[in-house]
Amino acid sequence: MRNTWLTAREFCGQTEAFRFYGGPIDDNQGPEGQINAWAPNNAKNYRASFEKGGTESVHKMIVGLGSLSRGELSGERMEVALNSQDQEDEHSCFSDNPLRDIVIKALGIRNVWLGQHQKRDGRAL
Repeated sequence: MRNTWLTAREFCGQTEAFRFYGGPIDDNQGPEGQINAWAPNNAKNYRASFEKGGTESVHKMIVGLGSLSRGELSGERMEVALNSQDQEDEHSCFSDNPLRDIVIKALGIRNVWLGQHQKRDGRAL
């Protein structure tokens, strides 16, 4: 079970970059808790909505990347655990996978910034 969870984190963790701007995942009606239940065509709907939003969409993307990279990743996930030296403050203390989780979230930030994402089979999305 742990190995399955760790494998899923490789891809799920990269989506964290979409959670921090009041968008379709974390807004007031957002399905953050049910993100894995999205229908496949929702990605196309999100792209169409993003493109229609123009500069406002770009603004939201930059705010989200900043919130994740500074507040969440470097602040809550790295600084707190480093300062306290307490395993309970690690991002994934129950799976003992914090370093990989940090790398995955950083990769998600990179993916959004560059507009790239790699599927599990290695193909570009």
